[in-house]
Order: sequence, then structure tokens, then C-alpha cells
Amino acid sequence: MNALSPPDPVRLAATAELCTLPDPYCQDAVSDALFVRAMREICAWHIAHCPFYSRLAALRNFTPERLETVADCAAIPPIHANFFKQHEVLSIDRAAVTTHLTSSGTTGQKSQMFFDAWSLGVGQDMVARIFARYGWHTPDQPVNYLIFNYEPVTGSKVGTAFTNQFLARFAPVNRVGYALRHIGGGRHEYDPFGCIHTLQKYAEEGLPVRLLGFPAFLHAMLSRMQALELEPLRLNPQSLVFFGGGWKKDAQRAVPKTELYTLIEEWLGIPNLRIRDGY
Repeated sequence: MNALSPPDPVRLAATAELCTLPDPYCQDAVSDALFVRAMREICAWHIAHCPFYSRLAALRNFTPERLETVADCAAIPPIHANFFKQHEVLSIDRAAVTTHLTSSGTTGQKSQMFFDAWSLGVGQDMVARIFARYGWHTPDQPVNYLIFNYEPVTGSKVGTAFTNQFLARFAPVNRVGYALRHIGGGRHEYDPFGCIHTLQKYAEEGLPVRLLGFPAFLHAMLSRMQALELEPLRLNPQSLVFFGGGWKKDAQRAVPKTELYTLIEEWLGIPNLRIRDGY
């Protein structure tokens, strides 16, 4: 777990405590009160350290002190994701930035996010506690991975690819394949036939399989299997699907989760209870 301290242990004390709660789904009067204190702290932090957010809060007549209940948190001024495609906004000194990530840029513009070591570390720790809660941390059970995301390239800052590499730490890697193959020049291309072939090999091998990444690409692969009238696969029942990210430019072809989960169970043999979405 993350042993780093927040940038200001006093002003972010409740935030640090909230991020280290051992039960990720604890919800009672005590945890709700802690959540509200943490939200007051983090709003005050951004107002004090980010001129843009300070002006936005003033424009919205928002002050952290008005947050007294969980419901009050709906009044926190939001920032539309598209804003980050045009502007770099930080609430920490640039010298404290340890990780700089971007969105995939499917619309031609990339959002940018900047993290200090503590912020990224506590976020990863919270994910680790969720995986442990569900029994998905299996250090003694190697698995095969098919990641429906970008094949790693030296120097890449794509956040979703970074996240999926992190998620692959919770079970030892036997083999790993990628749906978006690097084709040179920093460009990637979706390879549905490669995905199908990879899963066919994994099915023969019999180890648990973990499918991570964008739901759109997994759905496209399943649709291709249907169109080709291939035999459904029966992957190890301890396999896991964990989605992260939206449908992007394929939003018009998005299907309801229930329909997608049914297709996965039908074509890959992965039980519905082992299909989750972290987006």
C-alpha cells in the first residue's frame, strides 16, 4: 500500500483518511461524515492552489463550508471533460508532477491530467482494495490477458493504457495480447482476428483469462465471431472481464450492459458475476 504522505498532511487529513478506509464499500454515518469533510478539504485545496478553479467557485458562489451532507456535494462546481482538451489545469506545483497522462484522443484532441506521487498512489491503493474485496487479487494463479486497449509504446502517456497495465498486476501474467496493435509511428490499429485467435489459444490452454479495456472493441470482436459463425469459446470459469473507458466514437453502436454481458457469457463462457465495469 501507498506509504507516501499527502502534499499537506494537516489540510488534507480527512482526504487521506478517506482514501485509506479498509472497506471500499463502507457506508454509514461515520464514513459519510468523513466523506463530507474530505470533500470540503479537497475543494478548499483546489480553490487555494488553482486560479481557474478559484474563479469558477467564485462565479458559482460556492464555498467549501456549505458542504454539510453528502447531498450537498452535488453543488460542487463541475468541470466538463472537454475543458481539459484545451487547457492544462494543475493544483500542484509542476515540480511535484510525477505522472502525466492523456486521454486516447479519439476525437483528435487529448485531455491532460497531472498527478503527484501521493494522488496516484492512493488511487491505485483504493483499486487494490476493491480487487481484494472481490477475490480478484490472485498472486498464486497465473492468468492470460487480452487487453482491449493500446499495445504499449515507449513514451506513451495514454491514461487508459496506463490503467490497464496497472490492473494486470493483480494476477501473474502468463501471456498477454492487445486488441489495438502498434503499427508504427505511434499509431495503433484494431485487430479483431488477432483477438479471436488469441482467445482460441487461451481456451485451449485452460488458464483463467482476464479481459481488460474498452467495451466497444470486445463487442466488435464478439460481433465478428457471430458473423463468421464460429464456435463459442468456453474460457476458464475463473476468468474475469473488467471494463474501463467508454464507447468513444462508437457510441452510436453502444449496446446496453445487460445485452453485452449476455453476449460475453454466451460466446466466451464467462459468468455474468465475473463481468464488471470500472468506468
